[in-house]
Amino acid sequence: MTGEQQEHRTVHDRVLARVHAALDDAHALGLTCLDVDELEAFTCQTLRIAERARALAATAVAEADHARVAPRNGIASLTAHLAATTGGPTAAIAPSRTLGLWLDTYPHFRSAWADGRLTEAHIRQLKTLDTPQTRHLLIRDHHVHIDHAATLAFADWLNTLSYWLLHANPDGTLPTDRDPSYGIRTRLHRNGDVELTGLLDPLTGEAFLTMIEHETQKLFSNQQHDQQVTPNPAQTDRVRKATALIDLLTRGFQRKDGTTPLPLINIVMSQ
Repeated sequence: MTGEQQEHRTVHDRVLARVHAALDDAHALGLTCLDVDELEAFTCQTLRIAERARALAATAVAEADHARVAPRNGIASLTAHLAATTGGPTAAIAPSRTLGLWLDTYPHFRSAWADGRLTEAHIRQLKTLDTPQTRHLLIRDHHVHIDHAATLAFADWLNTLSYWLLHANPDGTLPTDRDPSYGIRTRLHRNGDVELTGLLDPLTGEAFLTMIEHETQKLFSNQQHDQQVTPNPAQTDRVRKATALIDLLTRGFQRKDGTTPLPLINIVMSQ
């Protein structure tokens, strides 16, 4: 190792040592002394710091891949080597490598993630737009996506990606590696519970969220009116959203006279 390399390593080690020390100080802070506004500000800042740290990790993993760190240690897979070294699972490291390598082509997105203008979720969505047909347009319009992320809620930002893709790829054909399987799946558990999972395209998703949020807020307001106090905290927003979804489905299933084509629940009674 040359003297210059040793100096660089020392600088990097000192910076990381300061980061660890700052995190130690932050963990040692008591949070119960903060009022609600202060706690909210502290929480938001920690989330922003976590995003910037993930950006740095993705860059470092990609650079380690370029430097062939794993083969030098007799291991073919970089993610396996880093997982063994850090004690984490390969599944947690592989996505950082994938994003870090992809960002080599998009340094503006890398910088925006590093300084907090974009999050990992933004980067993942932008990566889905990358095809041979759209790559040059994605590079050209990088500032548009970054600027929109700074001013729009994430769901609204996703809508702008759909509109952008419509113009970037007007024939509407999407490569199979980025065309997700939109839809909803249901699973009936042995105890009778029903599990719902699904994925909606941005436009349908926005309409769905609008309806669910409206119905959820209506349930919340009705509970406040009925109780004249704060609604039962045991009924979480998650529970209210499930109730709102059932209400919407029930109204859509009912005939004009209020009846349904089929019984919604079958009850079997035995003596």
